[in-house]
Amino acid sequence: MVTLAAIMKMTQGDLTANDLYKDVESKDKNIYDGMTLYQMGRMITEHIHYTPILLSSRKWWQSEIEKEEYWYTRIGNLFQKEMGYQVLRTYLRHNMPVIAGVNVNRSNGKLGMPTVTYHWLGVTGMSSEWEKGDLYQWVRVIDPFDNSIEYYHAEHFHKHWHYYSDVTRRSLIALKP
Repeated sequence: MVTLAAIMKMTQGDLTANDLYKDVESKDKNIYDGMTLYQMGRMITEHIHYTPILLSSRKWWQSEIEKEEYWYTRIGNLFQKEMGYQVLRTYLRHNMPVIAGVNVNRSNGKLGMPTVTYHWLGVTGMSSEWEKGDLYQWVRVIDPFDNSIEYYHAEHFHKHWHYYSDVTRRSLIALKP
């Protein structure tokens, strides 16, 4: 929820995490810590009035197929570096706020190991000289853990941009006004 407030602050400067939390709590007493992609999408739709574009690399569950409950867009190769960054770049170029599911160190909130927790953070940009090669490939994020702007090399971000530390499953949310 703090991630959403941080992203919304960029577009609606007067919104705070406390304001968003109060709004969500007043309407939904079942607030979850560590929200899933589905829960994030529902909260965005109901509480901040953006249309969430939910993307994931995970396969459909049999129950979803049987009920035809396709609540996210499946991009099977989103976990591949080139495809993941192509999709990310597309939404950023359309000036759409983007939220990525990542693994962060529990002690400091930075991407990486050794003890990880799932975390959502706002992706605010990619280096403009990306095509020059590996040395120039950086991702800029706003991290609600401490409200800081951080820069991660593309390889490091790619390594930690997934749902579980032992499963390559990418989640991404683009916000359409």
